[in-house]
Amino acid sequence: MQELKAIVNLLSRQKLKQIEIITEDVQLSEKSKDLFEGIKSGTYNSDEEAALALYDSNKNNESYRKLKYRLRERLINTLFFIDIQNYSKHAYEKALNRNYKHWASAKILMEKGLRGPAMSLLENSLKSVIKFDITDLTVLILKALKMHYGLYQFNAYKYNKYKEQYKQYKDIFDYEEQAEEYYTLLGHIVSSTKAYSYNAEMKQMDLELSSFIEKIKSIDAYYLQYYALNAFYFMNLIKKDNQKVLEICNYAIDYFENKQGFSRMAIFSFYQKKGISLLGLQQYPEAIENFEKCLSFNPPEGGLSWQYIYSYMFTANILLKDYQAAYRITSFIMNHKKFNSLNETFRQPWHLKEAFIHFLIKVGEIKPDAEEGVKPLRTFRIGRFLNDVDKFARDKRGLNITINIIQMLFLIIDEKYDDVLDKLAALKQYNFRYLKRPEYARSSNFIKMLLKIPEANYEPDLIRSKAAKFYDNLVSHTSDFSEQSMSIEIIPYEQLWKEILSIFEK
Repeated sequence: MQELKAIVNLLSRQKLKQIEIITEDVQLSEKSKDLFEGIKSGTYNSDEEAALALYDSNKNNESYRKLKYRLRERLINTLFFIDIQNYSKHAYEKALNRNYKHWASAKILMEKGLRGPAMSLLENSLKSVIKFDITDLTVLILKALKMHYGLYQFNAYKYNKYKEQYKQYKDIFDYEEQAEEYYTLLGHIVSSTKAYSYNAEMKQMDLELSSFIEKIKSIDAYYLQYYALNAFYFMNLIKKDNQKVLEICNYAIDYFENKQGFSRMAIFSFYQKKGISLLGLQQYPEAIENFEKCLSFNPPEGGLSWQYIYSYMFTANILLKDYQAAYRITSFIMNHKKFNSLNETFRQPWHLKEAFIHFLIKVGEIKPDAEEGVKPLRTFRIGRFLNDVDKFARDKRGLNITINIIQMLFLIIDEKYDDVLDKLAALKQYNFRYLKRPEYARSSNFIKMLLKIPEANYEPDLIRSKAAKFYDNLVSHTSDFSEQSMSIEIIPYEQLWKEILSIFEK
């Protein structure tokens, strides 16, 4: 169903008037029309819903499966008839759509023995695919052309010309594949690992990647450079070399700014990465400027890019201790019309941020009344908060840490010290069971610091003294700015510790 929905949505965006134009001659059955319209309108969101409505059966019903297959084939066929050119966002996308159509058409013509028209199509496409660095298609076209003019319609000039070009672009294609492999491996490590280390294996890969980067530095090919520069970024992120990351981002932005006609997503992504590196370099105002630059690209509201940029801006303002700005961002996101339609995986981190904002309001660091025209946040209730983050509450080695800390903070504010003792006992056991691995060192040390609060009889100076060893251990492990880390440490532990101590100093 997801495959069908994607194609139907695309065709709907192309302003198809009626289902009848899906084919030139064949009329669709009533059930085919019903399936198409049901998907288009959102009536059918799953195979189960469609099969039940159309056949009073389940998705494995043979008739439903045949109906779905026939509709899919006709929708795919329609892609070759609609004018995607009119709906492409930039010249690269137009060239990609047009030339892949030409390539498919040329292959069909060759299979039918019509090599002349096929070669004419391919030669017309060649200049365009080279201009827009569509390397894989360039190689396929040159391979077909050199064989044609070397064998079927011998032409020594064209054969030698296309043979040399084929060798040139095949080398670029091979480099691109190598860059993709680095990009895939390192991207997976960064996105899936909570704590990555620059170990012996990484050092060896770093040497290979550095050599590769030098080798392809002078090759002007959009996707080769995109994959290679992203891989180089990931490697230096693993090394925690923020200065080098910043250099890579600046180089990438300059390169992609000069690639006219291409998607600007590469520029957007490296401005975002640059902002993250500036956070690591503690250049918070400059980081915010880069994130604001990202917003100037108008990422779709409610989309992942939109959410991530505002999340980074929230973090930058927290680090800058501009808590009022963090309040404004939280209010904007959580009162946005798109918020409730976000997937819960993306909503729940904002509920965590909202809880910490309410904590800062309670300790007097944020004054909501000072923000004219800003819609207030809803009143904080711990029971509702726990319902809002129920999925994260089950994550024993991640966001559950944050949820437990939030609960304890509000118990301290409300001076429910018997409950504080119970919660700390639970946190002590939690720490022992789940936070032994090195990547949880910051969270583990912070919990040990919290355990010293009742031991010091809630006296701030004594708390500070008893917790000093664990505080030093905490700061020796620097935090990063991955989505995972930012969702665990909404307010960096060092900063949060000062706010907690301030409660007992008042």
